[in-house]
Amino acid sequence: MSNNYVRLSGLIGISAVVCFFMGFIVDPTPPPAGASASTVLDHAVRYATNDRVAAFVFALGAAASLAFVAGLRQWLDMFGAERWLTTSMLTGAVTSASVIIATSVVWFTLASDAAIVATVATTLSDVVNYGFVFAGFGILLLVACASACMLSIGGPFLYLGRFGAVVSALLVAYVLTAFFTSGPFGAGQAVTIIGFSVAALWILFASLSMLWFARLAAAAARA
Repeated sequence: MSNNYVRLSGLIGISAVVCFFMGFIVDPTPPPAGASASTVLDHAVRYATNDRVAAFVFALGAAASLAFVAGLRQWLDMFGAERWLTTSMLTGAVTSASVIIATSVVWFTLASDAAIVATVATTLSDVVNYGFVFAGFGILLLVACASACMLSIGGPFLYLGRFGAVVSALLVAYVLTAFFTSGPFGAGQAVTIIGFSVAALWILFASLSMLWFARLAAAAARA
């Protein structure tokens, strides 16, 4: 894998993180799972444009994450990572991205239909919240397998691998929010947002590590 592709993969990973956080910034308080019909409908009417933009950038970020993980997989293979772990990592990325994109379609549809029936609106809102929760299974597989690879490689990878192990533990709590409909553990509430955010931070640090490696490799080649 050439330095240019390592650098490109890192830049794509950063763009994916930017998309994810842009979604939170554009629409920071969507109705959580179990919200009343009036809350869902009021939000859909008042923040329709915000919802559509957030859904779009989440889907865009999910697509970008696939390209990033494909590059990350090849990069880790260069250092002798276990092939089944990197393949499982890529499988997790495909799973999470597919669920996020499908969930974004539902979210975009909900925001685009101002005349939607109340019972349908609440159902679609719950689908959106639980969709992002269940995307956590793929994210957990991605981070856990990538972290295991990094810990086995050792060296500078140890730091990112250890951080990934902490993120993986937080992601377990993240997916368990599927069983709650109120409080901070409710789907779409604080724990869900924190879990998604720390996973995005891990992608950011992995992307920066790839850019750092490409820069060192380029400097070594010029020496």
